[in-house]
Amino acid sequence: MNKILKLICVCSIGSFSTQVSAETLRDSVSSALKTHPSVEAAFATSEANSESVKEERSAYLPSISLGATAGRGYLDNSTSRGLTTSRGAAYSWIWEGNASVTQSIYNAGEVNNRVMAAQARTDASQLTVIDTQENLALQATQSYIGVLRASDVLRTALVHKQEVTDYLGRIQVMVDEGVADESEIAQAKSLELQLQNIIIDFEGQREAALAQYLQIVGRLPQGLMERPVAVADLMDSSVDAAAARAKQNHPLILASLKEMRAADYSLDAEKSGAYPTVDGELSHLQRDQREEVGGELRDTRAVLRMNWGFETGGAQKARENRARAEYKEIMARQKETARQIEGDIRRAYSEYETSKKQLAVLKEREEIAQDLMEAYEAQFEGARVRLLQLMQTKNQLFSAKLETLNAEYRYLAAQYATLASTGKLHRSFSLASK
Repeated sequence: MNKILKLICVCSIGSFSTQVSAETLRDSVSSALKTHPSVEAAFATSEANSESVKEERSAYLPSISLGATAGRGYLDNSTSRGLTTSRGAAYSWIWEGNASVTQSIYNAGEVNNRVMAAQARTDASQLTVIDTQENLALQATQSYIGVLRASDVLRTALVHKQEVTDYLGRIQVMVDEGVADESEIAQAKSLELQLQNIIIDFEGQREAALAQYLQIVGRLPQGLMERPVAVADLMDSSVDAAAARAKQNHPLILASLKEMRAADYSLDAEKSGAYPTVDGELSHLQRDQREEVGGELRDTRAVLRMNWGFETGGAQKARENRARAEYKEIMARQKETARQIEGDIRRAYSEYETSKKQLAVLKEREEIAQDLMEAYEAQFEGARVRLLQLMQTKNQLFSAKLETLNAEYRYLAAQYATLASTGKLHRSFSLASK
């Protein structure tokens, strides 16, 4: 039993902290942000979108084309027939090289719109990284508090079991001496078995909490875990104030607005296809072959090329309609996101207020149970209550303590969940991005 108690205390609060290194909430969140695949995936998406911006911007600059041809050719036309005396055809080695530089001069704003769309998507992906970090910070916080809670309630139950075992032994002595009957020892053993069943459940809860912690943080707790500080003072003063601020600052809402902007630019880019394009071109072509098949050639040009394509099948109009529909979809999803975030905020504040009120009630109930226990102990000394009654009262106090302990962790978790719902949790840790 003592070995189990020592094991549980490693993950409990505060004791022997000078001898064993501490595992703080900040450590756990930092480890999760550094190692969790979801953050790596979000960063990779952001990097990919940044490369898309570079890709689209390249259209601002001229494109260079180089070509070379080498081989043997056969020609039978008026030139070969005029320059040969037999068969009217000729063979020749052909060497050809060409180079051209093309610069877009006018494209109805298509390039600029595609660049702006790519930049907006990059901005959105960077905000998505922040939101991913926010969600992961909350998961790491919840798993950290979950391990603490499970360890603390298990430690409390094991301490109470020692007390129950002591009561059971004392009652057994009284039964052996004829001071108490067998029904009392049976009731005492029943309480012990109930407690044993509770402890088994708490052990399972702790193992499940550790598994969740390992999944989120990427490792098991290293050293003593300290109960996180309360963060109620970092919360907005009211749920309405929190909802209003989130509409302006929440990373997921800002990301959806960037996606809307990107869709708008993409629609304008598709509309550009209905207008002509003008390109400037510098080119040089040089060919070396026999006179019989055309002779040497040098062709150097500086020209303007206009291209105006008309798609009779309706593809251009279909692309515009598709881009317009995508814009409407993103706009609807933005509204849905805003509603979901406001709902999350209101639910988080409701949970915070509920847990706060219940904690106050349970603390008062624990105080009453403690007063009752002290009164029964005094009455026991005066032989006014039996030892079994004292044991039962002690068990009631234990239940009240457990409920208060669970309520304290629920209230603490609600504070961090409320911060996360408004997009402020990750910043409250002041953790640098990758």
